[in-house]
Amino acid sequence: MIDPRDYQNEYASAKSAHDSALKTKKRVTALAKKKFVTQSQVDEAVKVHGDL
Repeated sequence: MIDPRDYQNEYASAKSAHDSALKTKKRVTALAKKKFVTQSQVDEAVKVHGDL
């Protein structure tokens, strides 16, 4: 019998990582518009978190 909790836990983990990446992208983008972060920091965030 397959235990659905394994899949539920995996989904919750993936959703959490995705939500975190979206928040990071939003934060870095907002800081870039105000010139508080460099373009290389924006590029690194996109590289690490993907182009969401």
